[in-house]
Amino acid sequence: MKTRSSHLLKGLIITLILALISLFNVLPILKLNFSTAFFGDDFFFHVERVIGLSNVFQSPVNFNVFGHAASLANVFYPWETVYPLYLIYSATSDFVFSYKLFYFLLTLLTALLAYWCVFKISKNTFSALCFATLYIFSFYRISNFFVRAALGEVVSMTFLPLVLLGLYYILFEDFKKWRILTIGMTLVGYSHALSLFLTSAFVIISAVIMVGFIDAKAKRLTNLVKAGIGQSCFAPLIYFWWQILL
Repeated sequence: MKTRSSHLLKGLIITLILALISLFNVLPILKLNFSTAFFGDDFFFHVERVIGLSNVFQSPVNFNVFGHAASLANVFYPWETVYPLYLIYSATSDFVFSYKLFYFLLTLLTALLAYWCVFKISKNTFSALCFATLYIFSFYRISNFFVRAALGEVVSMTFLPLVLLGLYYILFEDFKKWRILTIGMTLVGYSHALSLFLTSAFVIISAVIMVGFIDAKAKRLTNLVKAGIGQSCFAPLIYFWWQILL
């Protein structure tokens, strides 16, 4: 009982630390004056496509956005993992507040997943905290959000640690945990199509490089293929049943 309580206390402390780090990370966006700030075209694109999610379960096209044109943005651009932003907006009717809150929650989730994945690999709390901090403050993530307002890339980065952990398990540890890689790749795919392509290339290249250094090669590579097939089938299956049930 004492061990369970200590684990719970440790988890709460780590969550609080990461929440404070995440808050510090988003301070620039919290203080930003959206009426005078300069944003690239990506920001206005994402504003339109998020607002356009109001009828996405009835039709992928919303004529109330994109200048009343029949834009297919939510057909060719993954929207499932940014839908929480629309839910916050629909509850508050304030897009700027919703955008800020969503980015904070997304940053906290990114930090928590990064911490958890690296802790599973290293079994070291300090290393995991350092990685989570460096990850959310990485130049690529910061520039994507604060400079380019590239929401798709930022959301996809939330789930990349899951891909790293799943690949680590398959190549170096318990290859039976291949489903973590499947889940990570599926979530990346539901966030940003180009990120899925680049992540897939990273996984394949990593497997080719490490094939000479791993044991049980046949079993590990078989489970890697299994994870890939799982992602290829799992993502469309979820989408299919989602559409059927709704």
